[in-house]
Amino acid sequence: MFKNKTIKLFLMLDALLFCLGGVVGCSNPTGSDKVNATYIEMSCPEDTVDNELTLVNNHLDLLTLLKNDAPEKYNDSFFETKSLLIFKITEPSGGNKSEIKSYEIIDKTLSIYVKTKQYGIAEDARCWVFILELNKEEIETFECIKIFKDGNEIMNGTTNETKSFYTLQEAYNESLLNIEALEKIAAYHNNGRQAKDKLDVEIINKIKEIAAYNWRNDELTPVTNAKAEDFMITKYYGTYNDIIVFMINNPYFESPAEDFGIIETVAGIDFYYSSIDRILAFENINSN
Repeated sequence: MFKNKTIKLFLMLDALLFCLGGVVGCSNPTGSDKVNATYIEMSCPEDTVDNELTLVNNHLDLLTLLKNDAPEKYNDSFFETKSLLIFKITEPSGGNKSEIKSYEIIDKTLSIYVKTKQYGIAEDARCWVFILELNKEEIETFECIKIFKDGNEIMNGTTNETKSFYTLQEAYNESLLNIEALEKIAAYHNNGRQAKDKLDVEIINKIKEIAAYNWRNDELTPVTNAKAEDFMITKYYGTYNDIIVFMINNPYFESPAEDFGIIETVAGIDFYYSSIDRILAFENINSN
């Protein structure tokens, strides 16, 4: 996700100081909200978009997201009481510098206010990764996120936008899959066939990353060391208006050896299973 990074981080107390080289936190103690944040500068790929909001609740998720650029201070001990909200902003000039001035949580919405503190004349666009520290208690109080820059809303999202899969019933209830799609999926599945087209490697990796994330953050039986490479998509039943339908292995719990004669009925259509694994659906919201 984040490539060709040149890290420059700066510390702000009341006035802003920019320091080249090294990872430094940024804190603003003014106002009712005390902002603790870190900023990472990088070059911008041509296809970069500023619409990704990621909540990070553990050290492994941070390493997966930022890899070698993950600040060392965000270790396992940090995540015992805190989480991180990470988003990216593209500045039109490499000389521009911005910071999180404040944030507030009202009516289950986290609003973050970013202010440009320095303008440059260089024409090379630069991307900044914003890492906002939040208490675990705060995470439970909001569902929506809005980012404002210099008074204008520049992005928004939810806390669970791309971190889960749908069952067939859930996908049908949410109008993500219609009767025609379900009939086609059943014809594939019940007759031991798969879709003829192939999933793109990038999408496969994305699904595997989400599967690992879900296991690491499972409320009942979390697998803290779950990794994307542990997973494999075992069946692919096609893509329907950006809804990818598939089956994926469960590498952490063995299925019983005996066959199961399980029937799942969705909208009057039967799906026959010989194991406890189920067909899942994934909304590939960034496909366009």
